[in-house]
Amino acid sequence: MTLADTTEFDAFGPWIDQVSTESAIPRLFRAHRFDLGAAIVVLKVPRNIARRDANPAMDLYDLLLIVEPHAFTVLRREEACFTTRVIRYADIAAFEDSVELLDGLFTVHTMDGDSVRVPYNGSSRATIASLTDELRRLVAPTLVPHPEIASRPPLERGELGRDGNGLVAAYREIAAKEPWLRVVAAHPNQRLATSGGVVDQLILWVRRATLQGAIVSISDTELSIVSRRDWVVPGKRPALSESRRIVPLDRLAAASVAPHPRFVGASTVTLAAGQASIVCVVPTGSPAEAALAALAPR
Repeated sequence: MTLADTTEFDAFGPWIDQVSTESAIPRLFRAHRFDLGAAIVVLKVPRNIARRDANPAMDLYDLLLIVEPHAFTVLRREEACFTTRVIRYADIAAFEDSVELLDGLFTVHTMDGDSVRVPYNGSSRATIASLTDELRRLVAPTLVPHPEIASRPPLERGELGRDGNGLVAAYREIAAKEPWLRVVAAHPNQRLATSGGVVDQLILWVRRATLQGAIVSISDTELSIVSRRDWVVPGKRPALSESRRIVPLDRLAAASVAPHPRFVGASTVTLAAGQASIVCVVPTGSPAEAALAALAPR
């Protein structure tokens, strides 16, 4: 086997790599013709397999992400071939990035109600964050000021309880890079009661369902929510995930609030952007509920 045959295997690992040369494009995706020199960023996302299970004859990358001035292209491995999805920046409705230990998931919601999901190893979260920032710049939302949503004082460590310290730290790291954000609501974890019968109440008591804390902030162009991957977490285990949802405000068409179908004291807020729906679960009557509802266009 020649050196050229093993180059892709030699570089293979769990991390997302940037592609800067033609030879670094995974073999499977080379049939897709594009101008690498004109691309803003190109990333290759590896398969979720251990290196000991890989070999030079395999296609070792699941996705090729191509950010070009006119569109975001996603090539996805399907057995021995690949699919192609081209997303115009005007068609992007929202971003969502979350990690739970090393289980990462990046999602781009589109205005037609579809989404592109990119599973990745959590060790590459900084790379995904940089990708998200680049896509946000290209989406270039217009100014949609919401002066009627009052800011609240800066978050203090411990304000969201011990379980919320990680969220506060995550938000502070974001705010250091994006000082234009202003916090409009924040809440700690809350135990939930069910609206069901005795059996449902007993199951809930045993499993200890908890509504997870969240930090809601806005700028003149975007909504940003720092929270957990799942809004409600059953069981006694602590939530180890961390999530950031970003919605360009000029994409929002409506915000509706409804009682949670199962839990008393929780509300479901659905943010509509085109045909896309970004669903949040927050305490009923809370500042988070009011702030999210106020984002609906007047």
